[in-house]
Amino acid sequence: MDKDQKYERKEIENETPEDGITKKTGDELESSERTDKEILKQAKERFQTVVDANSSERELQRADARFADEDQWEPEIRNARENAPNGSRPVLTIDKINQYISQIVNDLRQNKPAIKVKPIDNDADVKTAQVFQAIIRHIEEGSNAGLAYLIAGESAVKVGEGYFMLRTDFVDEMSFDQEVQFVPIYDYSKVYLGEHDMPDGSDAKYSFVIEDVPNEQFKREYPNAKVGSSTEFSDAVSSNEALVWRNEDSTRIALYHYIDYKDTELFALEDGSTMLKDDYIKLAESDVHIVPGVIGRRPTQTESVKWVKMTGAEIIERGEWLGKHIPIIKVVGKASNVNGRKHFKGLVRLAKDSLRAYNYWFSALTEKLALAPKAPFIGAVGQFDTDRDKWQKANTENYAFLQYDVIDANGAALGSPQRQQAAPMESGMIAHLQLIEHDIKTSLGMFKANTGEQSAQQSGKAINSLRAQGETGSFHFPDNVAMSIRCAGLQLIDVIPKLYDTRRIVRIMGDDGGIENVEVDPNQEESRKDVDGIQSIYNLRVGKYDVTAVPGASYATKRMEQSEILMQFVQNSPE
Repeated sequence: MDKDQKYERKEIENETPEDGITKKTGDELESSERTDKEILKQAKERFQTVVDANSSERELQRADARFADEDQWEPEIRNARENAPNGSRPVLTIDKINQYISQIVNDLRQNKPAIKVKPIDNDADVKTAQVFQAIIRHIEEGSNAGLAYLIAGESAVKVGEGYFMLRTDFVDEMSFDQEVQFVPIYDYSKVYLGEHDMPDGSDAKYSFVIEDVPNEQFKREYPNAKVGSSTEFSDAVSSNEALVWRNEDSTRIALYHYIDYKDTELFALEDGSTMLKDDYIKLAESDVHIVPGVIGRRPTQTESVKWVKMTGAEIIERGEWLGKHIPIIKVVGKASNVNGRKHFKGLVRLAKDSLRAYNYWFSALTEKLALAPKAPFIGAVGQFDTDRDKWQKANTENYAFLQYDVIDANGAALGSPQRQQAAPMESGMIAHLQLIEHDIKTSLGMFKANTGEQSAQQSGKAINSLRAQGETGSFHFPDNVAMSIRCAGLQLIDVIPKLYDTRRIVRIMGDDGGIENVEVDPNQEESRKDVDGIQSIYNLRVGKYDVTAVPGASYATKRMEQSEILMQFVQNSPE
């Protein structure tokens, strides 16, 4: 059809679906034109819902965090032992858990998954995928993504969940160009995701990241914001501290991301393609393209990700995220679902009972040994008169020699004093401690070879076999980190083409860390166009790409492999 036959904007806007109904289902189908009051009301309701849903799990996770920080005794047991009627009793904490946490976390440091981009349709191009990958690598390096991965991963290892975030910001204060940045989230308990099924949280429809800002700082940063009593910031005063939006010392700011839904229509065109109504109107009014006719239409909805910064009283900032998913990415430890309730555990909870038992029995052994009679010296009356002070301290001081009186009061010769045998070691208690230590390793699925301890299996193959068992037992931790990094990669290949919406030079980083520049042009038709056989221009909007997160071999594994290769080379060498 020629351009005179294109759809008029007026005609399209006045037409209605045949059934006269614009379909809209559920609370999540929001109007993008809602007032601030409506957004604030829904945000508070959602926040209360997600806090209530997570409160019991968060309490368990806080207890796990305290346990990892060496607060390993139940308060009532500690108080009873420290305030015992006959004097305080030992309450010892033998830290057995952090060596295992450090082992997994340091493996994450050495074994960082790398985002790999690959083409998946005919319009995509291998070299363009490599450019995508190099852009992502530059973004990771520029915003220290490794720190974000590590903090989220360590939190998942300890308590069962951690988070990091993506955002866009200007390249510098004198530029209008923006870039994607990774943002570490240091406190998992400040993040609340809406209902989701995916371990990385990619299907969540909303999220909150909360921060309690001192009132003085809040007034300085937001001088026009409301500062009132706590009741003005909340519809009801809550006994749950997580739901209090303001107190005497601080004001809570929540970064609230949510999916916004817009009712529109999908057009079926004569050439077999489909197009949203607004896009069709823009194309028709551009007078650049010949627009195919519309042969069918149906109501649909589009989704966009909006964000606001809010207090309990008002919205103080707002914006729109370029991606189609909430940019808060979750890392889980060990996940389970019991009677429809989700539980997220870290390494600590798996072994808490065994670790408490170890602390108790070690304290009991220490107490018993401390109260055991000392090994006394037996001698005749008057035999210790000359160096009486030294003899009295013989069980607590180390003397090079001790002198004794060889003649008694009657002038008779005496033999030397004899030390009596000390109380025997508590072999039963020691054996029980060894059994508990084995239980700890079994609970964690990690054995001596994983922590570098000596083992009865001294051959290399036996030790490697035990190490492999331990790595398999804790593999879900690094694997979940890799899964979340893949989620970040998928979000990046969604956002990057939208961010680079004009022809520009983009900085990329190669596998070797070298920096290069490439040119991107979102208006060219193909994904890659060679210029003069030397330079290529890329359109990141053309084609479909997928992402994997590939774990690299750990530093220790690489050294082992290199050593084995060298040994084989030496053995096979004729000279």
